[in-house]
Amino acid sequence: MNTIKHKLNWLLAAAVIGSLSLGATVRAEGESNGASAHKSPEWLKSSVVYEIFTRNFSKQGDFNAITARLDELKDLGVDIVWLMPIHPVG
Repeated sequence: MNTIKHKLNWLLAAAVIGSLSLGATVRAEGESNGASAHKSPEWLKSSVVYEIFTRNFSKQGDFNAITARLDELKDLGVDIVWLMPIHPVG
């Protein structure tokens, strides 16, 4: 149970970090709408981001299926798991 909790915490932390880092506004040089752009941290520039659509990631289509494969994703070199927005179907 502790391992599952650790994996879920890692998954959620990765999602939060990914959303904070990748959600930054990027503008072309000279383009401005009054909002300031955020500079990406150096570690992000060399990170591997893997986006997951929870319902299509596995037959189960739930977070348990994602946490069960976190080691596999880490072995593939994934640093950040980006979860697509979760909305009810229909």
